[in-house]
Amino acid sequence: MPTSMIDTEAKVSTLVTSIVARPSKQHLIFIDLEGVDLSRHGSVSIMQVLLPPEPTVHLVDVHVLGVKAFTAGNADGVTLQSLLESNEMPKVFFDVRNDSDALFSHFRIHLRCVIDLQVMEFASRPPGGRFVKGLAKCVSEESSRLPNMPQGWQKRKDEGRKLFVPELGGKYEVFLERPMAPELVDYCELDMMMMPGLLAIYARRLGNNVAAQLQDIVDARIALSQSASFNGQGRHMAVGPSITRYRSRASTSLTFPMSLVCGLSIADICRVDTISQPQIASTSSPKPEGNTSMTLPALAPPIAVNSAADLLDQLSLATSNTDNNIDQSSSVIAVTDELADTTMRPEPYSSSYLDDDYEEYALRSSADSPDPWDDLHEYDKDDSEKDLTACDIECGYCGHCMY
Repeated sequence: MPTSMIDTEAKVSTLVTSIVARPSKQHLIFIDLEGVDLSRHGSVSIMQVLLPPEPTVHLVDVHVLGVKAFTAGNADGVTLQSLLESNEMPKVFFDVRNDSDALFSHFRIHLRCVIDLQVMEFASRPPGGRFVKGLAKCVSEESSRLPNMPQGWQKRKDEGRKLFVPELGGKYEVFLERPMAPELVDYCELDMMMMPGLLAIYARRLGNNVAAQLQDIVDARIALSQSASFNGQGRHMAVGPSITRYRSRASTSLTFPMSLVCGLSIADICRVDTISQPQIASTSSPKPEGNTSMTLPALAPPIAVNSAADLLDQLSLATSNTDNNIDQSSSVIAVTDELADTTMRPEPYSSSYLDDDYEEYALRSSADSPDPWDDLHEYDKDDSEKDLTACDIECGYCGHCMY
């Protein structure tokens, strides 16, 4: 994917104009943030923006522009801040909490109309899990289903992580260096490439009973991130929202933007155009001058036929084999469709507005215990081994896997 560095007010205005020119309720804005200790205690360096179907990843240089990155507007006075706060413009984040914390604390931006991919992944699983997953884990699990999955995705991500992860010899302040290192630009781009495909995959697995409740969960995450007691680091961040599978029909109506996510056109909305690759020069010998004929593939050897009766027998056998193949193919398609109906759309389930764990943790955060979470939960209960996927090295919740 190509990248575009947005480091002047004029470029911000151009980006805003291109966003506004799209039909707001039919197009998604995929967003991610990078920075030094991305939170109210740190700083925002880069905001990545992807506008499908365009494949360009726009890197808004918040470190250079500061507040002007969000207040510089187009001729109509529309700004990135007004778009981020719009109820008509759907934005897609992966785990919006720390991003929301940083945007609200440093720029007083109140995110609205947000789709959280991490919440969608958690809700689209079969019941039983308690922990959310990081983006790298999600990409790894869905790599065979993701369109345009680049070769060496994880290796390229690791090259970027070496520059800013202290345990790998890097430093987070590298996000403040200009010009940005090519490996870091590549790192910022790679996450955005995968998000549209993940959204389309998770949307297929959601029933209306689940989807109808996800917006409350995301709104609760945003509200929590803007509260005075929010702490964006720690093991409590890895606990998923409370989910209830069954609800009455009256509770399944979808509101925007979840109505868009669960619509029939979501796959097309998440489509990202690919960049055409240059054609490889032919290494075959040049054709002789004056010879413009096309070389056809060799035909199969003729079937030995001694009589008209033999010919009819050969044709009858070929027709019989074709019919059998068609019948078998139809059976395979029918079975595949049946499996898709039962496996790709699990029974719907839902969530309460706020997870009780969050409320209890907030109430006990001033306790004498060094970490009140230690005596709040026992990690080795209630989860099978396949669900213990919260810490995938780069989730950032606790720094070391305790699950």
